[in-house]
Amino acid sequence: MAKLGKTINNVIRGDTRTVSLTFLESDGSTPIPLTGGTVYFTVNSSSDPSSDASVTFQKIASSGFTDATNGQHTFTLTHTDTDIDPATYWYDAQFVDINGSYLSSFRGKFIVQSDIART
Repeated sequence: MAKLGKTINNVIRGDTRTVSLTFLESDGSTPIPLTGGTVYFTVNSSSDPSSDASVTFQKIASSGFTDATNGQHTFTLTHTDTDIDPATYWYDAQFVDINGSYLSSFRGKFIVQSDIART
């Protein structure tokens, strides 16, 4: 079961941000090696979507992990990713290992605030 992650609330519409993730075994301290697997960071307007068709944006990494041995990866959210309507969205972070096993590690609120300068 995914644990409720921290609310990501410092996103200003259109800004570049980073999201750092660490995937751990159920004991809460043993890192899950990421090599050979895929990490997903998904943002959606619904906390319980009926399909992936309503995804607001998604970041995917299957190589170039920040620290694969220690289960760590950092995604950079670009201007295009965050250039969405100011609102409260939901995110989750999921890891699919080399054998196709799924681990949803985090989920929480993703709050986008309005910006003043529209350049």
